[in-house]
Amino acid sequence: MTWPARAPLVGDMVHYLDQHESIAGKRVCRAAIVSQLHGPAEDSLTREPAGAWDVDLMVVMPRKLVAKEHVVQDDTGHGSSGFWHWPTEHPPALA
Repeated sequence: MTWPARAPLVGDMVHYLDQHESIAGKRVCRAAIVSQLHGPAEDSLTREPAGAWDVDLMVVMPRKLVAKEHVVQDDTGHGSSGFWHWPTEHPPALA
């Protein structure tokens, strides 16, 4: 089950994937926190809304936080550069 499509909010937890980072040939999905909203992303050719969101993220790495600016949403997982997507499952309920 995927989370509902909605506008992200500052503080939302999302997943970040960098096209250049992999472990044993598999892409690494990192936890990230939305730190700023830039609004709906635009298609670079038509300047029309692209149906995705442009945000800044704080990406959680094993030993540090890394700031990423103007990261565009891509729920398909086929982005050509670093991108974010909503987690694919709801987090487990707190006991």
